[in-house]
Amino acid sequence: MTDQKSAPKGRRYEKTFEIAAPIEQVWQAITEGSELSNWFCESAESKGGVGGYQTVDWGGGMIATQDITVWNPPHQMRAEARADAQVARGLESPEGDPYATEWFLEHEGGVTKVRMVQSGFGEGPMWDGEYDGTYKGWDLFHANLTHYVENYFGKAGASVVLMASATEGASEAAARLFGPEGFCASGTIDGLKPGDPFDFTASTGDRFTGTVRIVDPGKKSLQAIVDSHDGTLTVEISDFGGCGFVWVSLLTWGRPVSEIDALRERLQGMVTALFPVPFEMPAEA
Repeated sequence: MTDQKSAPKGRRYEKTFEIAAPIEQVWQAITEGSELSNWFCESAESKGGVGGYQTVDWGGGMIATQDITVWNPPHQMRAEARADAQVARGLESPEGDPYATEWFLEHEGGVTKVRMVQSGFGEGPMWDGEYDGTYKGWDLFHANLTHYVENYFGKAGASVVLMASATEGASEAAARLFGPEGFCASGTIDGLKPGDPFDFTASTGDRFTGTVRIVDPGKKSLQAIVDSHDGTLTVEISDFGGCGFVWVSLLTWGRPVSEIDALRERLQGMVTALFPVPFEMPAEA
């Protein structure tokens, strides 16, 4: 029986999935700064080992640092969020259970089995939003990680990350983003299911084709393999501070930087026209 006095406080959840790649490659992808920026964020810095850290920057002022407290390559890593940064966000962790991300890797039969544990969630509306948002968000990031390691590992990545605030709620913002003035000037994502092919052309004239991996019927979440751009497209639209928070990430691998820079400029113009209010972090993450 668990000792109630020593039981960790706060909520937690687990995510499990498999990557058809060597365990060493998966370990690099989740621990090295240059690799994290290929599937998780715009840029990252890291120092391995207990006492090391990971700092990730998603753009738009969204920066977070975690301190490494467990390091057992290539099988286990635990990283804990810094308490002062959590308090600044209004997310004070329960006593005795820091807000943390822990990875467990095992390799068998040519497949790396991944288990990720997110723990240290407190109580209250802010923590409820953090729990729900990260629970769904990690599925999108894990799909990016899997596709990158299985198909493009070692190739230079380039990303287009766009964020905006919508005065309407998430559902209305999603309908606009995937409407004729957004991604679907022609084509649609309506009715698509995981595994379905898609083909739509944005109002910028850019055509996107590939296969859906994750899709929300309300269009508020989309994660897709984009064969036309050698990458993945991830869209997450959520309610944030009474408004819709729009987050779009196109990750590409092995494409010319000039090509991606031009695409970023076109898509930024589209998103800004749809949602003129820029997103601003209320506090440092």
